[in-house]
Amino acid sequence: MKAPAVVFREYVWETLSQDPDVMSIAIGVHDNVPANPGAVYVTLGDGERIDQSAACIRQAQHILTLHVWSDKKPKAECEQLSWFVEKALHLIPAHSPVHRITNVTATAGRVRRDKDGITNHGVITVQAIIQEQANGDD
Repeated sequence: MKAPAVVFREYVWETLSQDPDVMSIAIGVHDNVPANPGAVYVTLGDGERIDQSAACIRQAQHILTLHVWSDKKPKAECEQLSWFVEKALHLIPAHSPVHRITNVTATAGRVRRDKDGITNHGVITVQAIIQEQANGDD
């Protein structure tokens, strides 16, 4: 059975890769960034898990950091793509045959200029509650 964090990453990647607004700007959505990702793209960053289990259920809050990259000035393109990413994931029902994913929310976001002085960098925090299922297939 896949780990809940893996299922959440796959859900986020699939949702963003299939979202027409996100893909109207982004060249791609990457978990592992290729050597030449293009000028505008989204990457999946660090994940975190906070246990919220009880005696009768195993669940955790999963937090995933997403990164939006753009080399266009001004910051408008990065801001627009960040908003599309947040909109694509916020309060959207998640379906997984392995674990129950609920309360998907984009909880924070910011856009700043990177230290290179060229790249705009958006950072978005997405979280969900994931209930582990007792039985499940890969």
